Amino acid sequence: MRPTIGYELRLVTQTIRGMRFLLIMMMQQKRQKNPIYSFKLLGTKVGDYFSFSITRPSTNTIIFNSKTGLVFSDQYIQIATDLASKYIYGIGEHVGNLSLDINWNTISLFSRDQSPEGNYNVYGVHPFYLSMEPDGNAHGFFLLNSNAMDFVLQPTPALTIRTIGGILDMYFFLGPSPAQVVQQYTELIGRPYFPPYWALGYHLCRWGYRSANNTREVVERMRDMLIPQVLTGTVPF
Repeated sequence: MRPTIGYELRLVTQTIRGMRFLLIMMMQQKRQKNPIYSFKLLGTKVGDYFSFSITRPSTNTIIFNSKTGLVFSDQYIQIATDLASKYIYGIGEHVGNLSLDINWNTISLFSRDQSPEGNYNVYGVHPFYLSMEPDGNAHGFFLLNSNAMDFVLQPTPALTIRTIGGILDMYFFLGPSPAQVVQQYTELIGRPYFPPYWALGYHLCRWGYRSANNTREVVERMRDMLIPQVLTGTVPF
């Protein structure tokens, strides 16, 4: 499913007769008479420095501008952009403040079983951010890539994204309100299902059950107290 308002930009490489080419595929998600964004592509000739920008024409706010650097190789891809403001949110899953620190803050995205503490990559991977613009509008960015990656926030404010593979399949959500950005993003990736009634009970999960008998005792005590429950145990590897 495609978002109702947004833009997708896909950069891939292809080898033709021993030569590598950068292919640029631009897909407008919904054709509009008066689009709320403007796309500009630079460096289309051989030898030119390639870059692109996406702007909100109503305010001339730059949503994304790749002029600060693009590297595209087999096992290392990097793209950088200026940010509309210092107010940026998302790039999960990590532990920290809702508003992200942009003072040379590196957020790594690589799913692993890590206790939720410190600025470490943990279970989820969500290469998405929501940025507030100076006039109160908001936009979102999503990179559809399953490889390990770093988001490096800089005080300019700016952002550098590095990944070790895949392609740059980028989605831009123009909002313009924060709620609309989230709606457009979840329309693309899918929304949570309504949970079943039995799942609304008490959920107990912990690491360190010593035996199956120990786990069984916990289940029986919860049943004796008439507590609806789902119990899961983490098995160390």
